[in-house]
Amino acid sequence: MINISNAIVNGLIIHRGHKNGTEVEWDYSTQTSELPEEQAATDLLDHLTSMYKEPLFFQLGTLGPLFTASGKIFENPSRLFEESVHLARKLGNTFPEDIAGESVFLMAHLSDVLIEDELLDVLAVIVMQTAPKFYKLQKNDACFVLHTDKGYIIGKPEKACLILPGSDEQGGRVLCHEAGGLKAEGYWYKDFLQLSPLGNEYSYTTDYIKLTSQFLKQRKPLDQVLDKKQGAEMLGRSLDYFTQNEKFEEKTYKEEVFQDAAVIEAFDDYKQRWAEKNQRPLADAFEPSSEALNKQSKVFRSVIKLDRNFHIYVHGDSSKIMKGEDNVGRKYYILYYNEES
Repeated sequence: MINISNAIVNGLIIHRGHKNGTEVEWDYSTQTSELPEEQAATDLLDHLTSMYKEPLFFQLGTLGPLFTASGKIFENPSRLFEESVHLARKLGNTFPEDIAGESVFLMAHLSDVLIEDELLDVLAVIVMQTAPKFYKLQKNDACFVLHTDKGYIIGKPEKACLILPGSDEQGGRVLCHEAGGLKAEGYWYKDFLQLSPLGNEYSYTTDYIKLTSQFLKQRKPLDQVLDKKQGAEMLGRSLDYFTQNEKFEEKTYKEEVFQDAAVIEAFDDYKQRWAEKNQRPLADAFEPSSEALNKQSKVFRSVIKLDRNFHIYVHGDSSKIMKGEDNVGRKYYILYYNEES
């Protein structure tokens, strides 16, 4: 469980940069910012909470700038301003060539952040790079007047992270967010934050569910060994395995879910490529996370698309679906059911 809504904002610093060509010109604040008014602080904390509903942790690398800076701030919070200047400059140095225009760098020191039933001090880093136009209403004596302005959407920072305290030898855990997902822009994760995957039951469960679903949805080379109905059956058995077993063991999982040597071989090959691409550890044994299962429940819904006319949504028992072909070559499905609603 992660809850930032009731956290206390102890310090806040904001810098603004503008990238022209390869150089980023920063307009640095010269001191920590005034703390936001109550409603603005509440909105910020609520939106941070909403971004981290999935407790997917990373490990902060010991060689990156955030390791040194966060350690100094946790030890002495008065260093927030000084370290934020160094980090904003480091961030600008990691920007790829195709990033241009304005960037806002926000860093805050928070206390009483509830993470896994423990109240912690954390550092929040937020980067905003898109400032859309919006209308403001102003009323004069007779009517309302529209004015345009530019600003940042409270609930949609492009990039954000929460840094938990670590030790002198090991960086703290990091909760990370990026619009577009983990693969959106490598400079944020790899070049600036310098994170490495950190496995736990939640991430292992989530990754295996996603891995199985993506494997079964790819059509090649599986077209030769199973059809979509069989794929739906395997996805259903995957759900059964996770909900009926207190411990995940990869060998028994593959045997019970795929039940075919050719499919298991294809899965092993796909798993290796998936792990390399996503740079995430996959454990051979772990205790499935019920929280991750609830979050990923929609993954277990299979859709069989028939030409452009019909979609069959399979939520569970695919044994009630029969596939066939008539004597003139027309393909069909027979659906068995008990109740109509």
